[in-house]
Amino acid sequence: MQEMASYFGKAMKDIASSLVINDQSMVSYSTLINITNSFGDKARTKAVLTKALEINTATYVVRAAYLNSLKPRWGGSYEEMKLFVEKSQIYVKENPKIKLLFGDLYADAASMQAISGAYNAAEKKYTKALSFGEYHVRLYERGKNSFKQKNYQKSLHDLNRAIEIYPENAKYYYWRAKSFNKLNQSKLASKDIRYASKLDPGDQSIQELQNWMANNYIRQGYELRNNPNKSAEIEKYDDALLIQPNNASAYYRRARAYLAQNNIDRAVQDLNFAIKFEPKNIDYYILIDYALTQRNEWGKIIEYWDKFIILNPNNGRAYLERGGAYYHSGDRKSAVRDAKHSADLGNLKGKEAYERFR
Repeated sequence: MQEMASYFGKAMKDIASSLVINDQSMVSYSTLINITNSFGDKARTKAVLTKALEINTATYVVRAAYLNSLKPRWGGSYEEMKLFVEKSQIYVKENPKIKLLFGDLYADAASMQAISGAYNAAEKKYTKALSFGEYHVRLYERGKNSFKQKNYQKSLHDLNRAIEIYPENAKYYYWRAKSFNKLNQSKLASKDIRYASKLDPGDQSIQELQNWMANNYIRQGYELRNNPNKSAEIEKYDDALLIQPNNASAYYRRARAYLAQNNIDRAVQDLNFAIKFEPKNIDYYILIDYALTQRNEWGKIIEYWDKFIILNPNNGRAYLERGGAYYHSGDRKSAVRDAKHSADLGNLKGKEAYERFR
């Protein structure tokens, strides 16, 4: 509560500044109402409403914010809400959006029913709310309700329209991504969750879904690893990378699939990305070592192990692998030196190699 009060204090300073620039701004007054209502300050909330209505009696955003303060959850009642909405209707010719306030009455009741799990009853009230006008928030709420009813096509219908009307709300894309995912439309789901993350990178639920979807596609790809047709496996890693272009694990798994196709160029390209994002993971270096061994590119292999050893100077396996590359390149002296270093670090295979070289 103290932290909320601190941030609201900062917000109110900005609202005051905005009103100095434009004292006609209804958005500023509606935001102020939301803050005073959060503190339960009914008198101040009413005072802000009065001030705003003196400037613009037909404002929708201020009336909607005040209507929210009259909800039962804020200590009001549906009777108070209904009375305020009915009194507001005399301005509907001046501002047709005021008719949408009737929808708020039904939408709030619908949200309470949805919270209790009465999704069918909630759907009817959301539909009634929308009969007063097509409002993107109501479409989103009904679409989310349809998702919880496991009617994913119906959910998509409402979410598509909500996004068409107002394409800047991250939650709309979040729920559409969930619907696409349930309908096995992975590319569309991936595109939506990544866009939602760009719109609101601080939203934890979006980040959690993004991580889950990426890991789920990687898992699905891994389960296809024994399929001779590697295209389906690669496509799953493509989906994961569409969501998270910096996912090192997806690049690594896709590189393995490319190697199974003998596509060394694409495998090396993906492994370079994996190393870029997780430069200390030895598995990526081992696989790029294997890939470049197919071409006897010992010099490049040594360069990769040089980079890894700089980051992990006490890894015995790394010295053993670099020693092997030195051996095949004809540099026996360096091969023996690395084998000994590996042995000194306790690597058993390093000890075997050193004894053999010695």
